[in-house]
Amino acid sequence: MSKEAREIVNSTESLELDLKGYGFSQAQELIQGAFEDDRELNEMIRVTLIVGAGKEKRQKYDQELGKWIRQGLREIGYEEDNGASCSFACQGTFKYQHDTGKNLMYVHVFPRAIQKQEPGNDVSDEIYDDSTDHGSYNAAEWLCIVSSEDIFSKMMNKKMPAWIQKRRCLHLFKECQEKVAEGERKMACMKALEKDEERLYTEAVDLEGKIKILADGMKLMVENGKLTASEKETVLAQIAEKQDTVKKELECVGSNSKLKLKLEKQTAALVERKDKISKITPYRLPVLREAEIKILYKKLLPLEKLEVKAGAKGLWSNKLSQSEVSALKGKAELDEQLAALLGAARCWFEEDDEFEARISSIRSVISTRIAKKTEAKAKAQPNGGWATVGKKKNKKTDFSKLLKKRPQTGGFNALMD
Repeated sequence: MSKEAREIVNSTESLELDLKGYGFSQAQELIQGAFEDDRELNEMIRVTLIVGAGKEKRQKYDQELGKWIRQGLREIGYEEDNGASCSFACQGTFKYQHDTGKNLMYVHVFPRAIQKQEPGNDVSDEIYDDSTDHGSYNAAEWLCIVSSEDIFSKMMNKKMPAWIQKRRCLHLFKECQEKVAEGERKMACMKALEKDEERLYTEAVDLEGKIKILADGMKLMVENGKLTASEKETVLAQIAEKQDTVKKELECVGSNSKLKLKLEKQTAALVERKDKISKITPYRLPVLREAEIKILYKKLLPLEKLEVKAGAKGLWSNKLSQSEVSALKGKAELDEQLAALLGAARCWFEEDDEFEARISSIRSVISTRIAKKTEAKAKAQPNGGWATVGKKKNKKTDFSKLLKKRPQTGGFNALMD
């Protein structure tokens, strides 16, 4: 790893590096060394790379340098985003800039990073016993129902980071409100409540206030463009449904009605809202402790290939070398570590397919990186990594020729004459 790459990896603050004099191989080495692996940061950083200049300093930079840097970033999975900023939502992106004032060309890189989780006594950090009987509700749902507004707000931010998760929780609260109202009607008629109904009636805390917290949180996410691709589709579908409803109501009102004016304003507001949401670039919901999960996948994926190689005999297979057997013995412990991390990474009110898609995306990224590294190593070695050793020809010694060539000197030869 180069000095500059090491400086970037170890940095916890934004920095700027001048890449004058860099060639293709140096650029590739910098990108792979500095940005390929994920990191944990307290705050997001921006790495600014100077890749070109105007007429006065143009000769100091290869004219292809900016292209090499951007292409190298794409090859390791970074995306170009001209609207990227120094926030964790933009990790794994980069953007090109030509500063006409300074007459310099930059590539701003926002490294792949996960925000460090600070330990605390937040209720959402605790582990709850899901075996406790909560009736028809799971542990997470019941905690949301019985928590105070203050505690619920903290849990929402940490355990329900996605818009769709907040929406599902909101629907849960509205269903609970209906059940509580039904319980009140039963009691008014002197009817006995079921066990679940009684528990909900006596233990549910400020559902109306928590519904407002969720609604405000969802609205803020939409305004800030924090929607995944599927969430964006859901919101647009909701708007389309409301537009159809308003359109039908407009057809039924009189021409001079105040209601018509109100509906026309609603129509204009819905059109504006739809236009705004249509322009949102979907974001990727980060995975808690993603850097650690990626490290484990880097270790586990090669071991999975060894398992396939070993076949049914497993560790007793004669297809494995001793070093491969030793490596495979540690797989069970790594599997346990991964399972614990994945359990902690799953959000509340997250469907199985949604969580599996997020984790599969991480696994796919690591698998692609491993494949590219393996391919690069193979290309770097001639003949697929095997060196051909030249064979020496074994020449037979003809002693008769040697005797003929030997000089005939000495006393014995003189007597023969």
